[in-house]
Amino acid sequence: MDATAQGFRLTHTGCNFCDEYQGKLDSYSSGSLQGQKAEDALSKLALEIKSRSAPESKFDCIVGLSGGLDSVYSLHLAVKAGLRVLAVHMDNGWNSNLAQINIENLISKTSVHLLTKVISWPEYRDLQKAFIAADVLDIEMIYDQAVYGTLFETATKYKVKTIIAGTNQATEGFAMPLNYSYSNKLDLSNLLDIWKQFGSGRKISTYPFYSTFDNMYDLYWKKITWVSFLDAIDYSKDHAIEILKNEYGFVPYPYKHYESFFTRFYQGYILPVKFGVDKRKVHLSNLIMTGSITREEGLLTLTHNPFLSEGTSEEDIAYFLKKMNYTQEEFRLYLERPKVEHSIFRSDQDLIEKYRYWYKLANSRIGILRRLLVGSLSFSSHEDLSLSKARLTSSIEQRGALKSLGGILFVLLTLKRRRNLHRRFRQLALGSSD
Repeated sequence: MDATAQGFRLTHTGCNFCDEYQGKLDSYSSGSLQGQKAEDALSKLALEIKSRSAPESKFDCIVGLSGGLDSVYSLHLAVKAGLRVLAVHMDNGWNSNLAQINIENLISKTSVHLLTKVISWPEYRDLQKAFIAADVLDIEMIYDQAVYGTLFETATKYKVKTIIAGTNQATEGFAMPLNYSYSNKLDLSNLLDIWKQFGSGRKISTYPFYSTFDNMYDLYWKKITWVSFLDAIDYSKDHAIEILKNEYGFVPYPYKHYESFFTRFYQGYILPVKFGVDKRKVHLSNLIMTGSITREEGLLTLTHNPFLSEGTSEEDIAYFLKKMNYTQEEFRLYLERPKVEHSIFRSDQDLIEKYRYWYKLANSRIGILRRLLVGSLSFSSHEDLSLSKARLTSSIEQRGALKSLGGILFVLLTLKRRRNLHRRFRQLALGSSD
């Protein structure tokens, strides 16, 4: 990492980003498990997942499958652990040919059931064009919301209580600087406001919109669990690639998340040219901290063009312009325009902070009430002492009940906001009057 990252500062051990990540590694014990211990840990985790399975469900878990290394290896491990897997892939029209081949090889050799959620290309393209017209940083926020929406909606439909994801500390546990991406990927209000101001007005019916409040509802009310399977073992990128090559003919990608053409073009061209951001710094720093590569190897990688060759970048630009219906002049003007912050558009963030405030305030008021009850007790005799202890026990029990009421209030507020967002989405995206 370097000074291009917002909040970067040098420390006596390196930098604050490295120190934060080292703290995660130090508190993270399961990541050191190898060999038989790792297999035992995965078996134990698989038993826990099976115990949560609904009797009427045909599947123990859902595995989100992008075609990238992390998701493919997660599915491999889930199958090896004996789980009944439903693989779910979200197709937004940007899959690379290599990703398609890797997915097909994996599914054919594991016989896992694959469900593919296809988003209408004109809908997805117009959402991306709205973000491009708005000049905001995080165009991939559209993809992230669609992935979460697809996975959790599928889990609800098939009564599955566990989602296994390729997220992990070994290759992506490093904190993302605030100027490298938008902090709240599930900020549906932000997406809708950008769409309202810059969208085409097209009717949207296939995009699985998903908000922070939907996520809270799914996690805390429906009790759907998000499991990072790779964090149960000592996950090595090189070791995983070797296994997948041998068993499925897996072909690796040059950089992280390059299974998607758009992600490759966005991270390799749009981010560095328009926004001055090279996300490889985060990914490579992560690998350096885990000992997968040396610092010298990481620095050498950064000297290379993300597209591997100038010819590749020219071909990709032409393909991107054709697929998005842009002219070269329109794209040139876009790259030259200044960045616009997500914060100038509507956001759920303030409301989320308010919910947290009221939840904490409710609990603190309950704490004050408890202290007043305890402080008013008089210990003038043995009989009074016994009575006071009983009253104290009763007040603590009441505090627990009131605290749970604070949690219920939080859920109710979440549900209210979720309902309002759904209504606003229907108004903006489905063509109803605002």
